[in-house]
Amino acid sequence: MLGLSLLLTSCARTSNGADGPRGPIGSPGPSGSAGPQGDPGLDGANGLDGANGLDGANGLDGADGASGADGTPGADGATGPKGATGAAGPQGDPGTNGLQGDPGTQGIQGLQGDPGTQGIQGAVGPAGPQGDPGIQGIQGLTGDPGTQGIQGVAGPTGPKGDPGGLAAFGSYFDTSDQPSGGASVQNTMEFNSTDTATAGVSIVSFGGLPTRLTFADAGTYQLDFSAQVVKTSGGTDQIDIWLAKEGVNIPNTNARMLVTATPSDLIISWTQFITVTAGQYIEVYWSSLDGTMALASTPAQITPTRPLTPSTRITATPVS
Repeated sequence: MLGLSLLLTSCARTSNGADGPRGPIGSPGPSGSAGPQGDPGLDGANGLDGANGLDGANGLDGADGASGADGTPGADGATGPKGATGAAGPQGDPGTNGLQGDPGTQGIQGLQGDPGTQGIQGAVGPAGPQGDPGIQGIQGLTGDPGTQGIQGVAGPTGPKGDPGGLAAFGSYFDTSDQPSGGASVQNTMEFNSTDTATAGVSIVSFGGLPTRLTFADAGTYQLDFSAQVVKTSGGTDQIDIWLAKEGVNIPNTNARMLVTATPSDLIISWTQFITVTAGQYIEVYWSSLDGTMALASTPAQITPTRPLTPSTRITATPVS
């Protein structure tokens, strides 16, 4: 309101005299009545942007718009590189054989001409080209057999053939004492020495012990074997002796004897026929309920002089 009053006072002056000294500032007069509304002032400068308000809540999803029209198909792309050849598929089943055609008709055999008289042999001319084979004539009748000729003189006698080899056989014995491994233990007889033998029958060691009578040739053999049994304890006890082939007991080959008294030596022997294939072996097993039973060898004696008594002996002789 004060600004409007000063503006009106200035408009009432009629002359412009020299300005006097500024008087003292009077008391403010009473406010005049409101003048008419002036023209709107110029727009003031834009104020600074206010701080961003908080984000409003998301509005509801609008309804799906209608599908647009299909676009124009694009041009065909360039042809891609050729792929690798796939693995060959399985071979199909063979097709059914076709029907065999009918055989052609056999032609008629031509007649054989009469042989001409043989002329004088001329000089050998150059070889001409080979002609086509002629038609085969009819086969002539078989002639009567001729008279048997006189038997020729016998030729000289041929050289004598090599004599056949000896049949394989072998005889072996043992010079050591062979104690039992204990009551009811299966023991195997040993044969550490050769009496006489061919290459076809031999003793082969197993586990370091000479126990396996081995045959190089198949056949049936007669076995003769014996053992000197010694009992060192009192009472009566039995001993069983039997055969095995390839480590398997041979049926019906066991022999059982009773040994009585202390001390007691008993020679046990018998014969058995066995059949083997090439390379098979035979063993002789023995067992006793008396763990002190043993197979004993007796050294050579004097007065009179007597040879050693082996603890065991076995002989193999071929029969077929």
